[in-house]
Amino acid sequence: MPCSCVRFNASTPASSSRVEAAVEVRDGKLVVAAFTPFGTRAFAITQEGREISIEGELVRHKGVRPTLLLDALHRALFLPSPDTTPWRWHEEWVEEHRVDGRLERRVFRPADPDTEDENAAGARVEYRVLETIEALEIQNDWCPYEAQVVILARSHGPAPEDTR
Repeated sequence: MPCSCVRFNASTPASSSRVEAAVEVRDGKLVVAAFTPFGTRAFAITQEGREISIEGELVRHKGVRPTLLLDALHRALFLPSPDTTPWRWHEEWVEEHRVDGRLERRVFRPADPDTEDENAAGARVEYRVLETIEALEIQNDWCPYEAQVVILARSHGPAPEDTR
């Protein structure tokens, strides 16, 4: 049963915000509980297969949209990496860059055959290891948002299946 504690800093053209969350995967179900600075639950996201439910009094806690948090977590942490790059993930091409076998960057681009521009709007995940802390920087021009996810603690286990 993998569980991680993450700090999610996000900014959109309209706002910026920060939230800490617990992320757990169990029996094919992804649960994300986000907390206020006072430790109370701001919102919870549950995903089982393609079904997503969001609950909580503070669904948009300080501007953090739960769907942005879910998008960032899936793009950064839960996509399986095939042996070849680029690879197709639904309506997107995903290109991975590795150094010494370690994933450093994922770039998402439209899978539209009419879009040949390498600078076309998409999403990018930059993986960083700062001493013992893992951090991810995400830029998603589609939504649009920029975010930083800092993994504060992690227990290991299988990632959820891609159900998008």
